[in-house]
Amino acid sequence: MAKVIFVSLYNKEVIGVNYLSALLKKSGHQVSTIFLKRYNQVLKKDAKSSPSPENCHMMVDSCGRDLILAYNTPIKTKELNLFLKLLNRLKPDLIGFTLTTVTLNTTAKITKIVKEEFKNIPVVWGGIESTIEPEKCLGYADIVCLGEGEEAILELANSLDSQSRNTNIRNLWFKKNNGEIVKNPLRPLIQDLDSLPITDFTYNSKYLIDDERLFQEENLLLALSEGYYETITSRGCPFLCSYCCNNQLKKLYPNQKRLRRLSVENVIKELRQVKEELNPYQIIFHDDIFTFNKQWINSFAKLYREHISLPFWCNIHPLYTKEDVLLTLKEAGLSGVTCGIQSGSNYIANEIFNRKVANQDIIQCAKILNQLNINYNFDLITNNPFETEKDCQETLNLLLKLPNPTLNNGVSKLSFFPGTKIKERLDNEKTKKPVNEHMYAFYNKLYLITQFKIPPRRFIKALSKNRFLKHYPYLLEIFFILPRFKDQLKNLGKRIIPKSLWLQIKGFLSR
Repeated sequence: MAKVIFVSLYNKEVIGVNYLSALLKKSGHQVSTIFLKRYNQVLKKDAKSSPSPENCHMMVDSCGRDLILAYNTPIKTKELNLFLKLLNRLKPDLIGFTLTTVTLNTTAKITKIVKEEFKNIPVVWGGIESTIEPEKCLGYADIVCLGEGEEAILELANSLDSQSRNTNIRNLWFKKNNGEIVKNPLRPLIQDLDSLPITDFTYNSKYLIDDERLFQEENLLLALSEGYYETITSRGCPFLCSYCCNNQLKKLYPNQKRLRRLSVENVIKELRQVKEELNPYQIIFHDDIFTFNKQWINSFAKLYREHISLPFWCNIHPLYTKEDVLLTLKEAGLSGVTCGIQSGSNYIANEIFNRKVANQDIIQCAKILNQLNINYNFDLITNNPFETEKDCQETLNLLLKLPNPTLNNGVSKLSFFPGTKIKERLDNEKTKKPVNEHMYAFYNKLYLITQFKIPPRRFIKALSKNRFLKHYPYLLEIFFILPRFKDQLKNLGKRIIPKSLWLQIKGFLSR
């Protein structure tokens, strides 16, 4: 029986790790999960160090302020000591780090410290960054997991348990003491997701280190869950957007079915246990596209309404937005959706982002959601070096045609992550950057202003043609006075009201 510890930095949404944990526990291994620092976001002006655009998520929030998302807040000395003491107490045989590109540098620093303190304990890295850039990751870790990790990590844990130190495990690359790299082939994708045990959603043997404190048990549940439960019913995506890692995954798994889904019965089984043990006020589904299979949706809605009946949120796509499907989900408890627009320019959407969606489909999607009175927000990507002012104007025109252009907490700035088609295109083409920072700031503010009831849309249209404002976009700040005031009141309420009561209020308002 091996003792395995998973470590996640700045990320509590470790659905993949929870599946690994469930499978290892089912096979008799001991598993613990440590969350090192909570997810954080910070105003760009307050950041002590601004990460490179390839190593962060940037956005302009609904109040018109530049934000750095998933900001790697420095790990304090006391927090590091708590982390090392906890590792000493748990005495692991294997330490696994799950990471993304955003957390790579910090994970590398922590890995180096761990390897110095625990010289004989192998360290394995997993996650999308390890899958995309395995050789780079082996510069820090002893083992790297590519692709789905359930079967590979179980095989690795079994080999540690038997002390055989098997290095011929598919999906794993090993770095030997002499520097040689053992590159094992990939195993096929798991087609039958029902063959996996229900995800380890409990907070047993899980820890959070943040604010110079160690949280566990009930305190951990309160600190991490925020009253909702996050899960996923499928793996893969039917689309290949250029800014997403799915293109790279398609290369890794040619001629394989990448879009797979749990049975409705398995999903409901998980949620029934979650409802009984965690009592969340809302379920959040993180499927790339939740509504892609009408038959599955019909079965799901019937059983969800009968056994769960909690408000839930999911991701949709304009091409998978049928009125009857959304109505069925609403009757089951659908409280809101997130839908990607990304750009109102046909050229940017089709040729740059590889999103074959017409603006009319987006408008129709918004009308259906509005008619059904379903809460929704739209994802929008800006600060794109491939776009011109004409493209920006077309995006604004699309927003002005939507019945209720609510944006997803703001607008996201385009990130160029390794392994994506758009990063490859950026490296191979010289962009002229026809839109300067002033112009980006101008249009970003106009995009956000379309959400407000004041000013009227014809006035926003007039603002977009004002040359003076294009040179001095900060003058548009006047429209953000009220949103920023509301944001300050909201933050004040969170500080004054005890978190347990705040969660009850959020739960009541969501029902």
